[in-house]
Amino acid sequence: MAAKGVAHEMCITEVNEELVGSLQGVAKVRCQSPVTFTPDSAPEPDFTIVRKHMDRYVMRHPNPDDVLLPVFFYL
Repeated sequence: MAAKGVAHEMCITEVNEELVGSLQGVAKVRCQSPVTFTPDSAPEPDFTIVRKHMDRYVMRHPNPDDVLLPVFFYL
């Protein structure tokens, strides 16, 4: 995987601040964390907005039922 550029990192930083502030108490914002879409596929979107879960995803990664919105940046 190629190193992330300055524009990508700036975008991640700014969007993270906005998403966390906007969704606090409503949903969880995961940044560059795995999501299990199939048994052999766990992409790491730049952001994934997921449903709040009682176990806070301690025992598993979020799956498609948990995902409200995956976000990928291509800069």
